[in-house]
Amino acid sequence: MENIPKIEGYELLSKKVYRILKARIIKGGLSQGGKLFEAKIAEQLGVSRTPVREAIKGLAAEGLVKMTPNQGVVVINVSIEDLQEVLQIRRVLEGLATSMAAEKITPEETAKLEGIIQKMSIIISKPNPDVAAYSELNAQFHNLIL
Repeated sequence: MENIPKIEGYELLSKKVYRILKARIIKGGLSQGGKLFEAKIAEQLGVSRTPVREAIKGLAAEGLVKMTPNQGVVVINVSIEDLQEVLQIRRVLEGLATSMAAEKITPEETAKLEGIIQKMSIIISKPNPDVAAYSELNAQFHNLIL
């Protein structure tokens, strides 16, 4: 049992649903202020409600939707001021994380960061870049630093 190869390319169903919903929110396919219905989304995507529920929790944690008991899930209205405030806070925190990571980073981690940057470069070099894929890589990059 020692030489079992790693499974590559596996992704939880809830992560797939999360990526699809996030992309639709970013591209405007799910309008700000619009309600999300688990059952309808599950039916459209051909999945059960469980991965949809998990995906919505992830979107709520990221601040893209708001979950209100007995009222449902609504896509958040984001103002320019809200976005600027979040980015300002994030800039300070990520600067601190980066300086701390620079002191402890291993060559393997540096190689992973470089690999992510290469993938991101490929995406943005295309005429119609995949915003959701780029966003996912961007999150991986920042999570690795953190």
